[in-house]
Amino acid sequence: MDLTRQDNPDTSLTKNIFSPKCTSSGSTTLALITGFQYSKNLELKSVIVDIYLVHKYCVEKGFKTYIITDIEEDVIGNFGDSILHDEMVTGDAIDFVKENLKQKRLINIKTVSELTNKVTKFLKHEIYKNLFFYYSGHGDKGYFYVTEHERIQMKMFREIIEESVHSQTKILLLIDSCDSFWAPLQYEINKSGQSVFTALSQVPPRREIVCICQAEKHSYMNNHGSVFTRTIMQLFRKNIITLNHLLLETNQGLKNSHCCKIYCSIYGENSLWDWVRRAPVHIDKYAFFA
Repeated sequence: MDLTRQDNPDTSLTKNIFSPKCTSSGSTTLALITGFQYSKNLELKSVIVDIYLVHKYCVEKGFKTYIITDIEEDVIGNFGDSILHDEMVTGDAIDFVKENLKQKRLINIKTVSELTNKVTKFLKHEIYKNLFFYYSGHGDKGYFYVTEHERIQMKMFREIIEESVHSQTKILLLIDSCDSFWAPLQYEINKSGQSVFTALSQVPPRREIVCICQAEKHSYMNNHGSVFTRTIMQLFRKNIITLNHLLLETNQGLKNSHCCKIYCSIYGENSLWDWVRRAPVHIDKYAFFA
């Protein structure tokens, strides 16, 4: 059964009608990077590598960047030596951890309410044209975990984000967790680049959102961090233009045709926005507040 749309849907949300005033930072894009290490029962020590890779990318792009995490102590531990010779993670990763833990630049949270309060505070403080949100941690059946015992429904958290930003802010969600069908949007991008109906396809979109998520029941991590995050960061730097190309390359890179899912709220959306893939700028590698 062909579920691709055949009619001509309303494309009013795709018009370039949003012209935000300049933020105090001079950046039109906000990046919120969240990653959780947890306690021993759920421990993900190498999540710091994911945070490092995504932070490095966002700073290169000139995004105003914040990191929200539960990491408090020096977490280099036994995997420190193993990342020194990695092609994407060099000794800078260790410097990154030491410097930013020492300077208390990592915004530490312990509860779901602290997470939602911090996120809404950042989103409502200034008007941004674009929002890049990244999550690395445990997920299960539509929820992601902030602590071993506290979790929040993915759909609910996405709605909090939506309600906290300007109606014309474009949102890119990059979600790396197990079982992260991140509250599917109105359409799913298939390998041919077509927008395929989802259960929400009859719900009018409130804004432009693209969600790239790790769709496996069990995601793969090692001392070099998440393979999914690493693959996406590599592909973003290749200046890939279309979402279906990104989908194909990600699944090919992970050798799993079902590992990555890409959803969007607007019918026919099949481009990775230029603010995601534009040429990098030169900024201090440890900069958090651009």
